[in-house]
Amino acid sequence: MFRDLLIIQGLNNLYRSKDRGTQTFYCFVLAVWLLLLSFPMNPLLQRMMMAKFHLRFKFFPSWMVSQLIPSMYNFDNEVWISDQLFSKDSKTMNTSFPSGVTHLWVNHYPLRLIFFNLQRNRLRLQQKDIYIYLRSSYRDTSLYSVYRLFLQGNELRLEPMEND
Repeated sequence: MFRDLLIIQGLNNLYRSKDRGTQTFYCFVLAVWLLLLSFPMNPLLQRMMMAKFHLRFKFFPSWMVSQLIPSMYNFDNEVWISDQLFSKDSKTMNTSFPSGVTHLWVNHYPLRLIFFNLQRNRLRLQQKDIYIYLRSSYRDTSLYSVYRLFLQGNELRLEPMEND
């Protein structure tokens, strides 16, 4: 009965295979599967996966490896965009913001919106810094980040502010 399962057949074929590339690939797929299986019960892993959306990895290779793990729609990503820097108390985003603050829900990679022409044009017209507030949540785990988007010459710059 169990021998007919595709996963068991695949593992048997892998065991018999002499191709190191295939074995490495299947080991990687198994590791990602185990990681995703433990994801709902591991707040540390949840924060690590949210960190890739907030550009929090200190080393580029770490961020690069994290991209191999699928996580498109499993977080609640909220973005607030304003030309004002709000107090640290507002960082939890549970307070009401004044008018002029743009509030968005973004499926994945919330910081990608800074590359849209809308933000570039807003910066050029206003000649003021733009502050981007991010909150990503999964179950009881949340990650907050604040970034300053500004023009330096003709270059668009993103600078992390107060992050938890």
